[in-house]
Amino acid sequence: MDTKKEDALEVIRFGREDGVSDEKIRKRLETRFELAPSVIGELFAQVDSEELSPAP
Repeated sequence: MDTKKEDALEVIRFGREDGVSDEKIRKRLETRFELAPSVIGELFAQVDSEELSPAP
């Protein structure tokens, strides 16, 4: 995975920890990281799956 996507995943994780709405996080990823909505959706799905099955 490239650095931009790894950084975007961290933005999602930290944003959620800080109580930022997913919509605000999405807007930030679109403007700062210039990611397509489909890519952002995939990244949110990845974080969602991590939250459902945390690492041992």
